[in-house]
Amino acid sequence: MNRDIYIQNLQNNASEILEVLDQCSSELLSKKVGEAWSILEILEHIFLTERLVYVMLLRPSSKQAEKEEVIGQEKLQKLIVNLRARKLKAPDSLEPKGKIKSKEEFIKLFSEQRASLMLDVEGAKIQISLASYVHPFLGEMTIRDWLHFIPLHSKRHLEQIKDIMKKKEA
Repeated sequence: MNRDIYIQNLQNNASEILEVLDQCSSELLSKKVGEAWSILEILEHIFLTERLVYVMLLRPSSKQAEKEEVIGQEKLQKLIVNLRARKLKAPDSLEPKGKIKSKEEFIKLFSEQRASLMLDVEGAKIQISLASYVHPFLGEMTIRDWLHFIPLHSKRHLEQIKDIMKKKEA
């Protein structure tokens, strides 16, 4: 898969996130139901996760996979998005801390970070190689797997946000 496809997937995902956010009121963003995260907390988690993955992909890896994708886009889609009813506890470092206080703040931070990521993929600062890094739940993943993971992880949480929005309408 060439770099343009990863960039297009990242761009499409960012556009979808921003379109859904455009429909969220300030009240809805911070509304919590039970122990579940609010939309703003979900957004912070998306941002934190992407930042961690981005920084990781910029670092050299001591591990090399035997093939270009260990998991692959289709399987990641199934595990992350399609089976999203299966809840996993985020590592403490990726738990929202309440640092992102508004939709506008998230949009600024997320858009800047996503643009930098896409530039680094396009400019080959992120080398698409057999280098691999370990995901805490999914195991070994190559750079290609991680570049699939980023928009799929966001998509998983975007579906949660849509669920919250539907409950609000009901």
